[in-house]
Amino acid sequence: MFSNRLTIRYIVILLAGIFAFSSNLSASHNMGGEITWRCLSGGQFVFQMKLYRDCNGMSINNTLDLCVDNHPVIGKIPVTLIAQNDISPVCNAIGPQISCASAQAQPGWPISANPVIGAVEEFIFESAPIFLNGIPPAQGWVFSYTTCCRNPSITNLNNPAALGFTLRAKMFAYNNQNMNPCYDNSPEFLESPKTIICTGYPFTYNHNAVDKELDSLAYSWAEPLDDTVAGNPAWNPPVSPQGIAYVASFSANSPMPGQTLDPNNVPAVIDPITGEISYTSFTQGNFVTCIKVEAWKCGQLVAEVYREIQVVLLPCGTNNPPAVLP
Repeated sequence: MFSNRLTIRYIVILLAGIFAFSSNLSASHNMGGEITWRCLSGGQFVFQMKLYRDCNGMSINNTLDLCVDNHPVIGKIPVTLIAQNDISPVCNAIGPQISCASAQAQPGWPISANPVIGAVEEFIFESAPIFLNGIPPAQGWVFSYTTCCRNPSITNLNNPAALGFTLRAKMFAYNNQNMNPCYDNSPEFLESPKTIICTGYPFTYNHNAVDKELDSLAYSWAEPLDDTVAGNPAWNPPVSPQGIAYVASFSANSPMPGQTLDPNNVPAVIDPITGEISYTSFTQGNFVTCIKVEAWKCGQLVAEVYREIQVVLLPCGTNNPPAVLP
């Protein structure tokens, strides 16, 4: 009898350890995302959130909540999973091929039995149509999603395993108009994130943000955020806005490897008008980047959307450009 009880106790402890390990790893495979919204003809908003994750981790819940701050009535907006897409980079025909199919975790286990570096999956969530009655204050209505635990292999952040993860977007009033019925769409990104990049080659990328009303768009680097700051929402700490501490030589405005690490590196720059990002890195690693896109309507700020992406720089071997004959 004693032996059986002891065996059962060991099993319970083992299962508890597995579930705790699983929970921690499932959260640690987030690679970024963004929150946007669109305005329906009936005057309601539909909110969309995209999450990007490393396919070597466990899956994501089908229903999540967006937190709403600065609105007098609405505190959260539920969003439901509507699509799940493999956005892994496409390699040449001779391989090796990268896909989520070869990197999925086995049922009941936190990590893949056959991990594949570079396999990335996109989860798209949407809300039901919702009216937002009222006028946003000067600081705007803030829509955010928070979860714990960043990937411990991140290179450019201090102690990443102890950090959380917050996506956010902000909606501002235009000419002090009530948001019911709605009259404005946020900028949205037409380009899927490029998360796996070869070292040693010049790289240029554009998130391709567009605005349905043709509002003027302005691009800039932004701070990636922890889940909370001193118990407050990460986007609104009790002192001046702050993000996450970077490793020396990195910052929110310089998130990719610079010449301090390798004199051949060309630091990343972003064009504030076109949004084009360009850099060359001979340094490999995992780098968190975040950009902000502002939408301006007739000189008034009406929206801010943020996109966070974890870029993985890997040595890919020789990858000479092809010779193209006219």
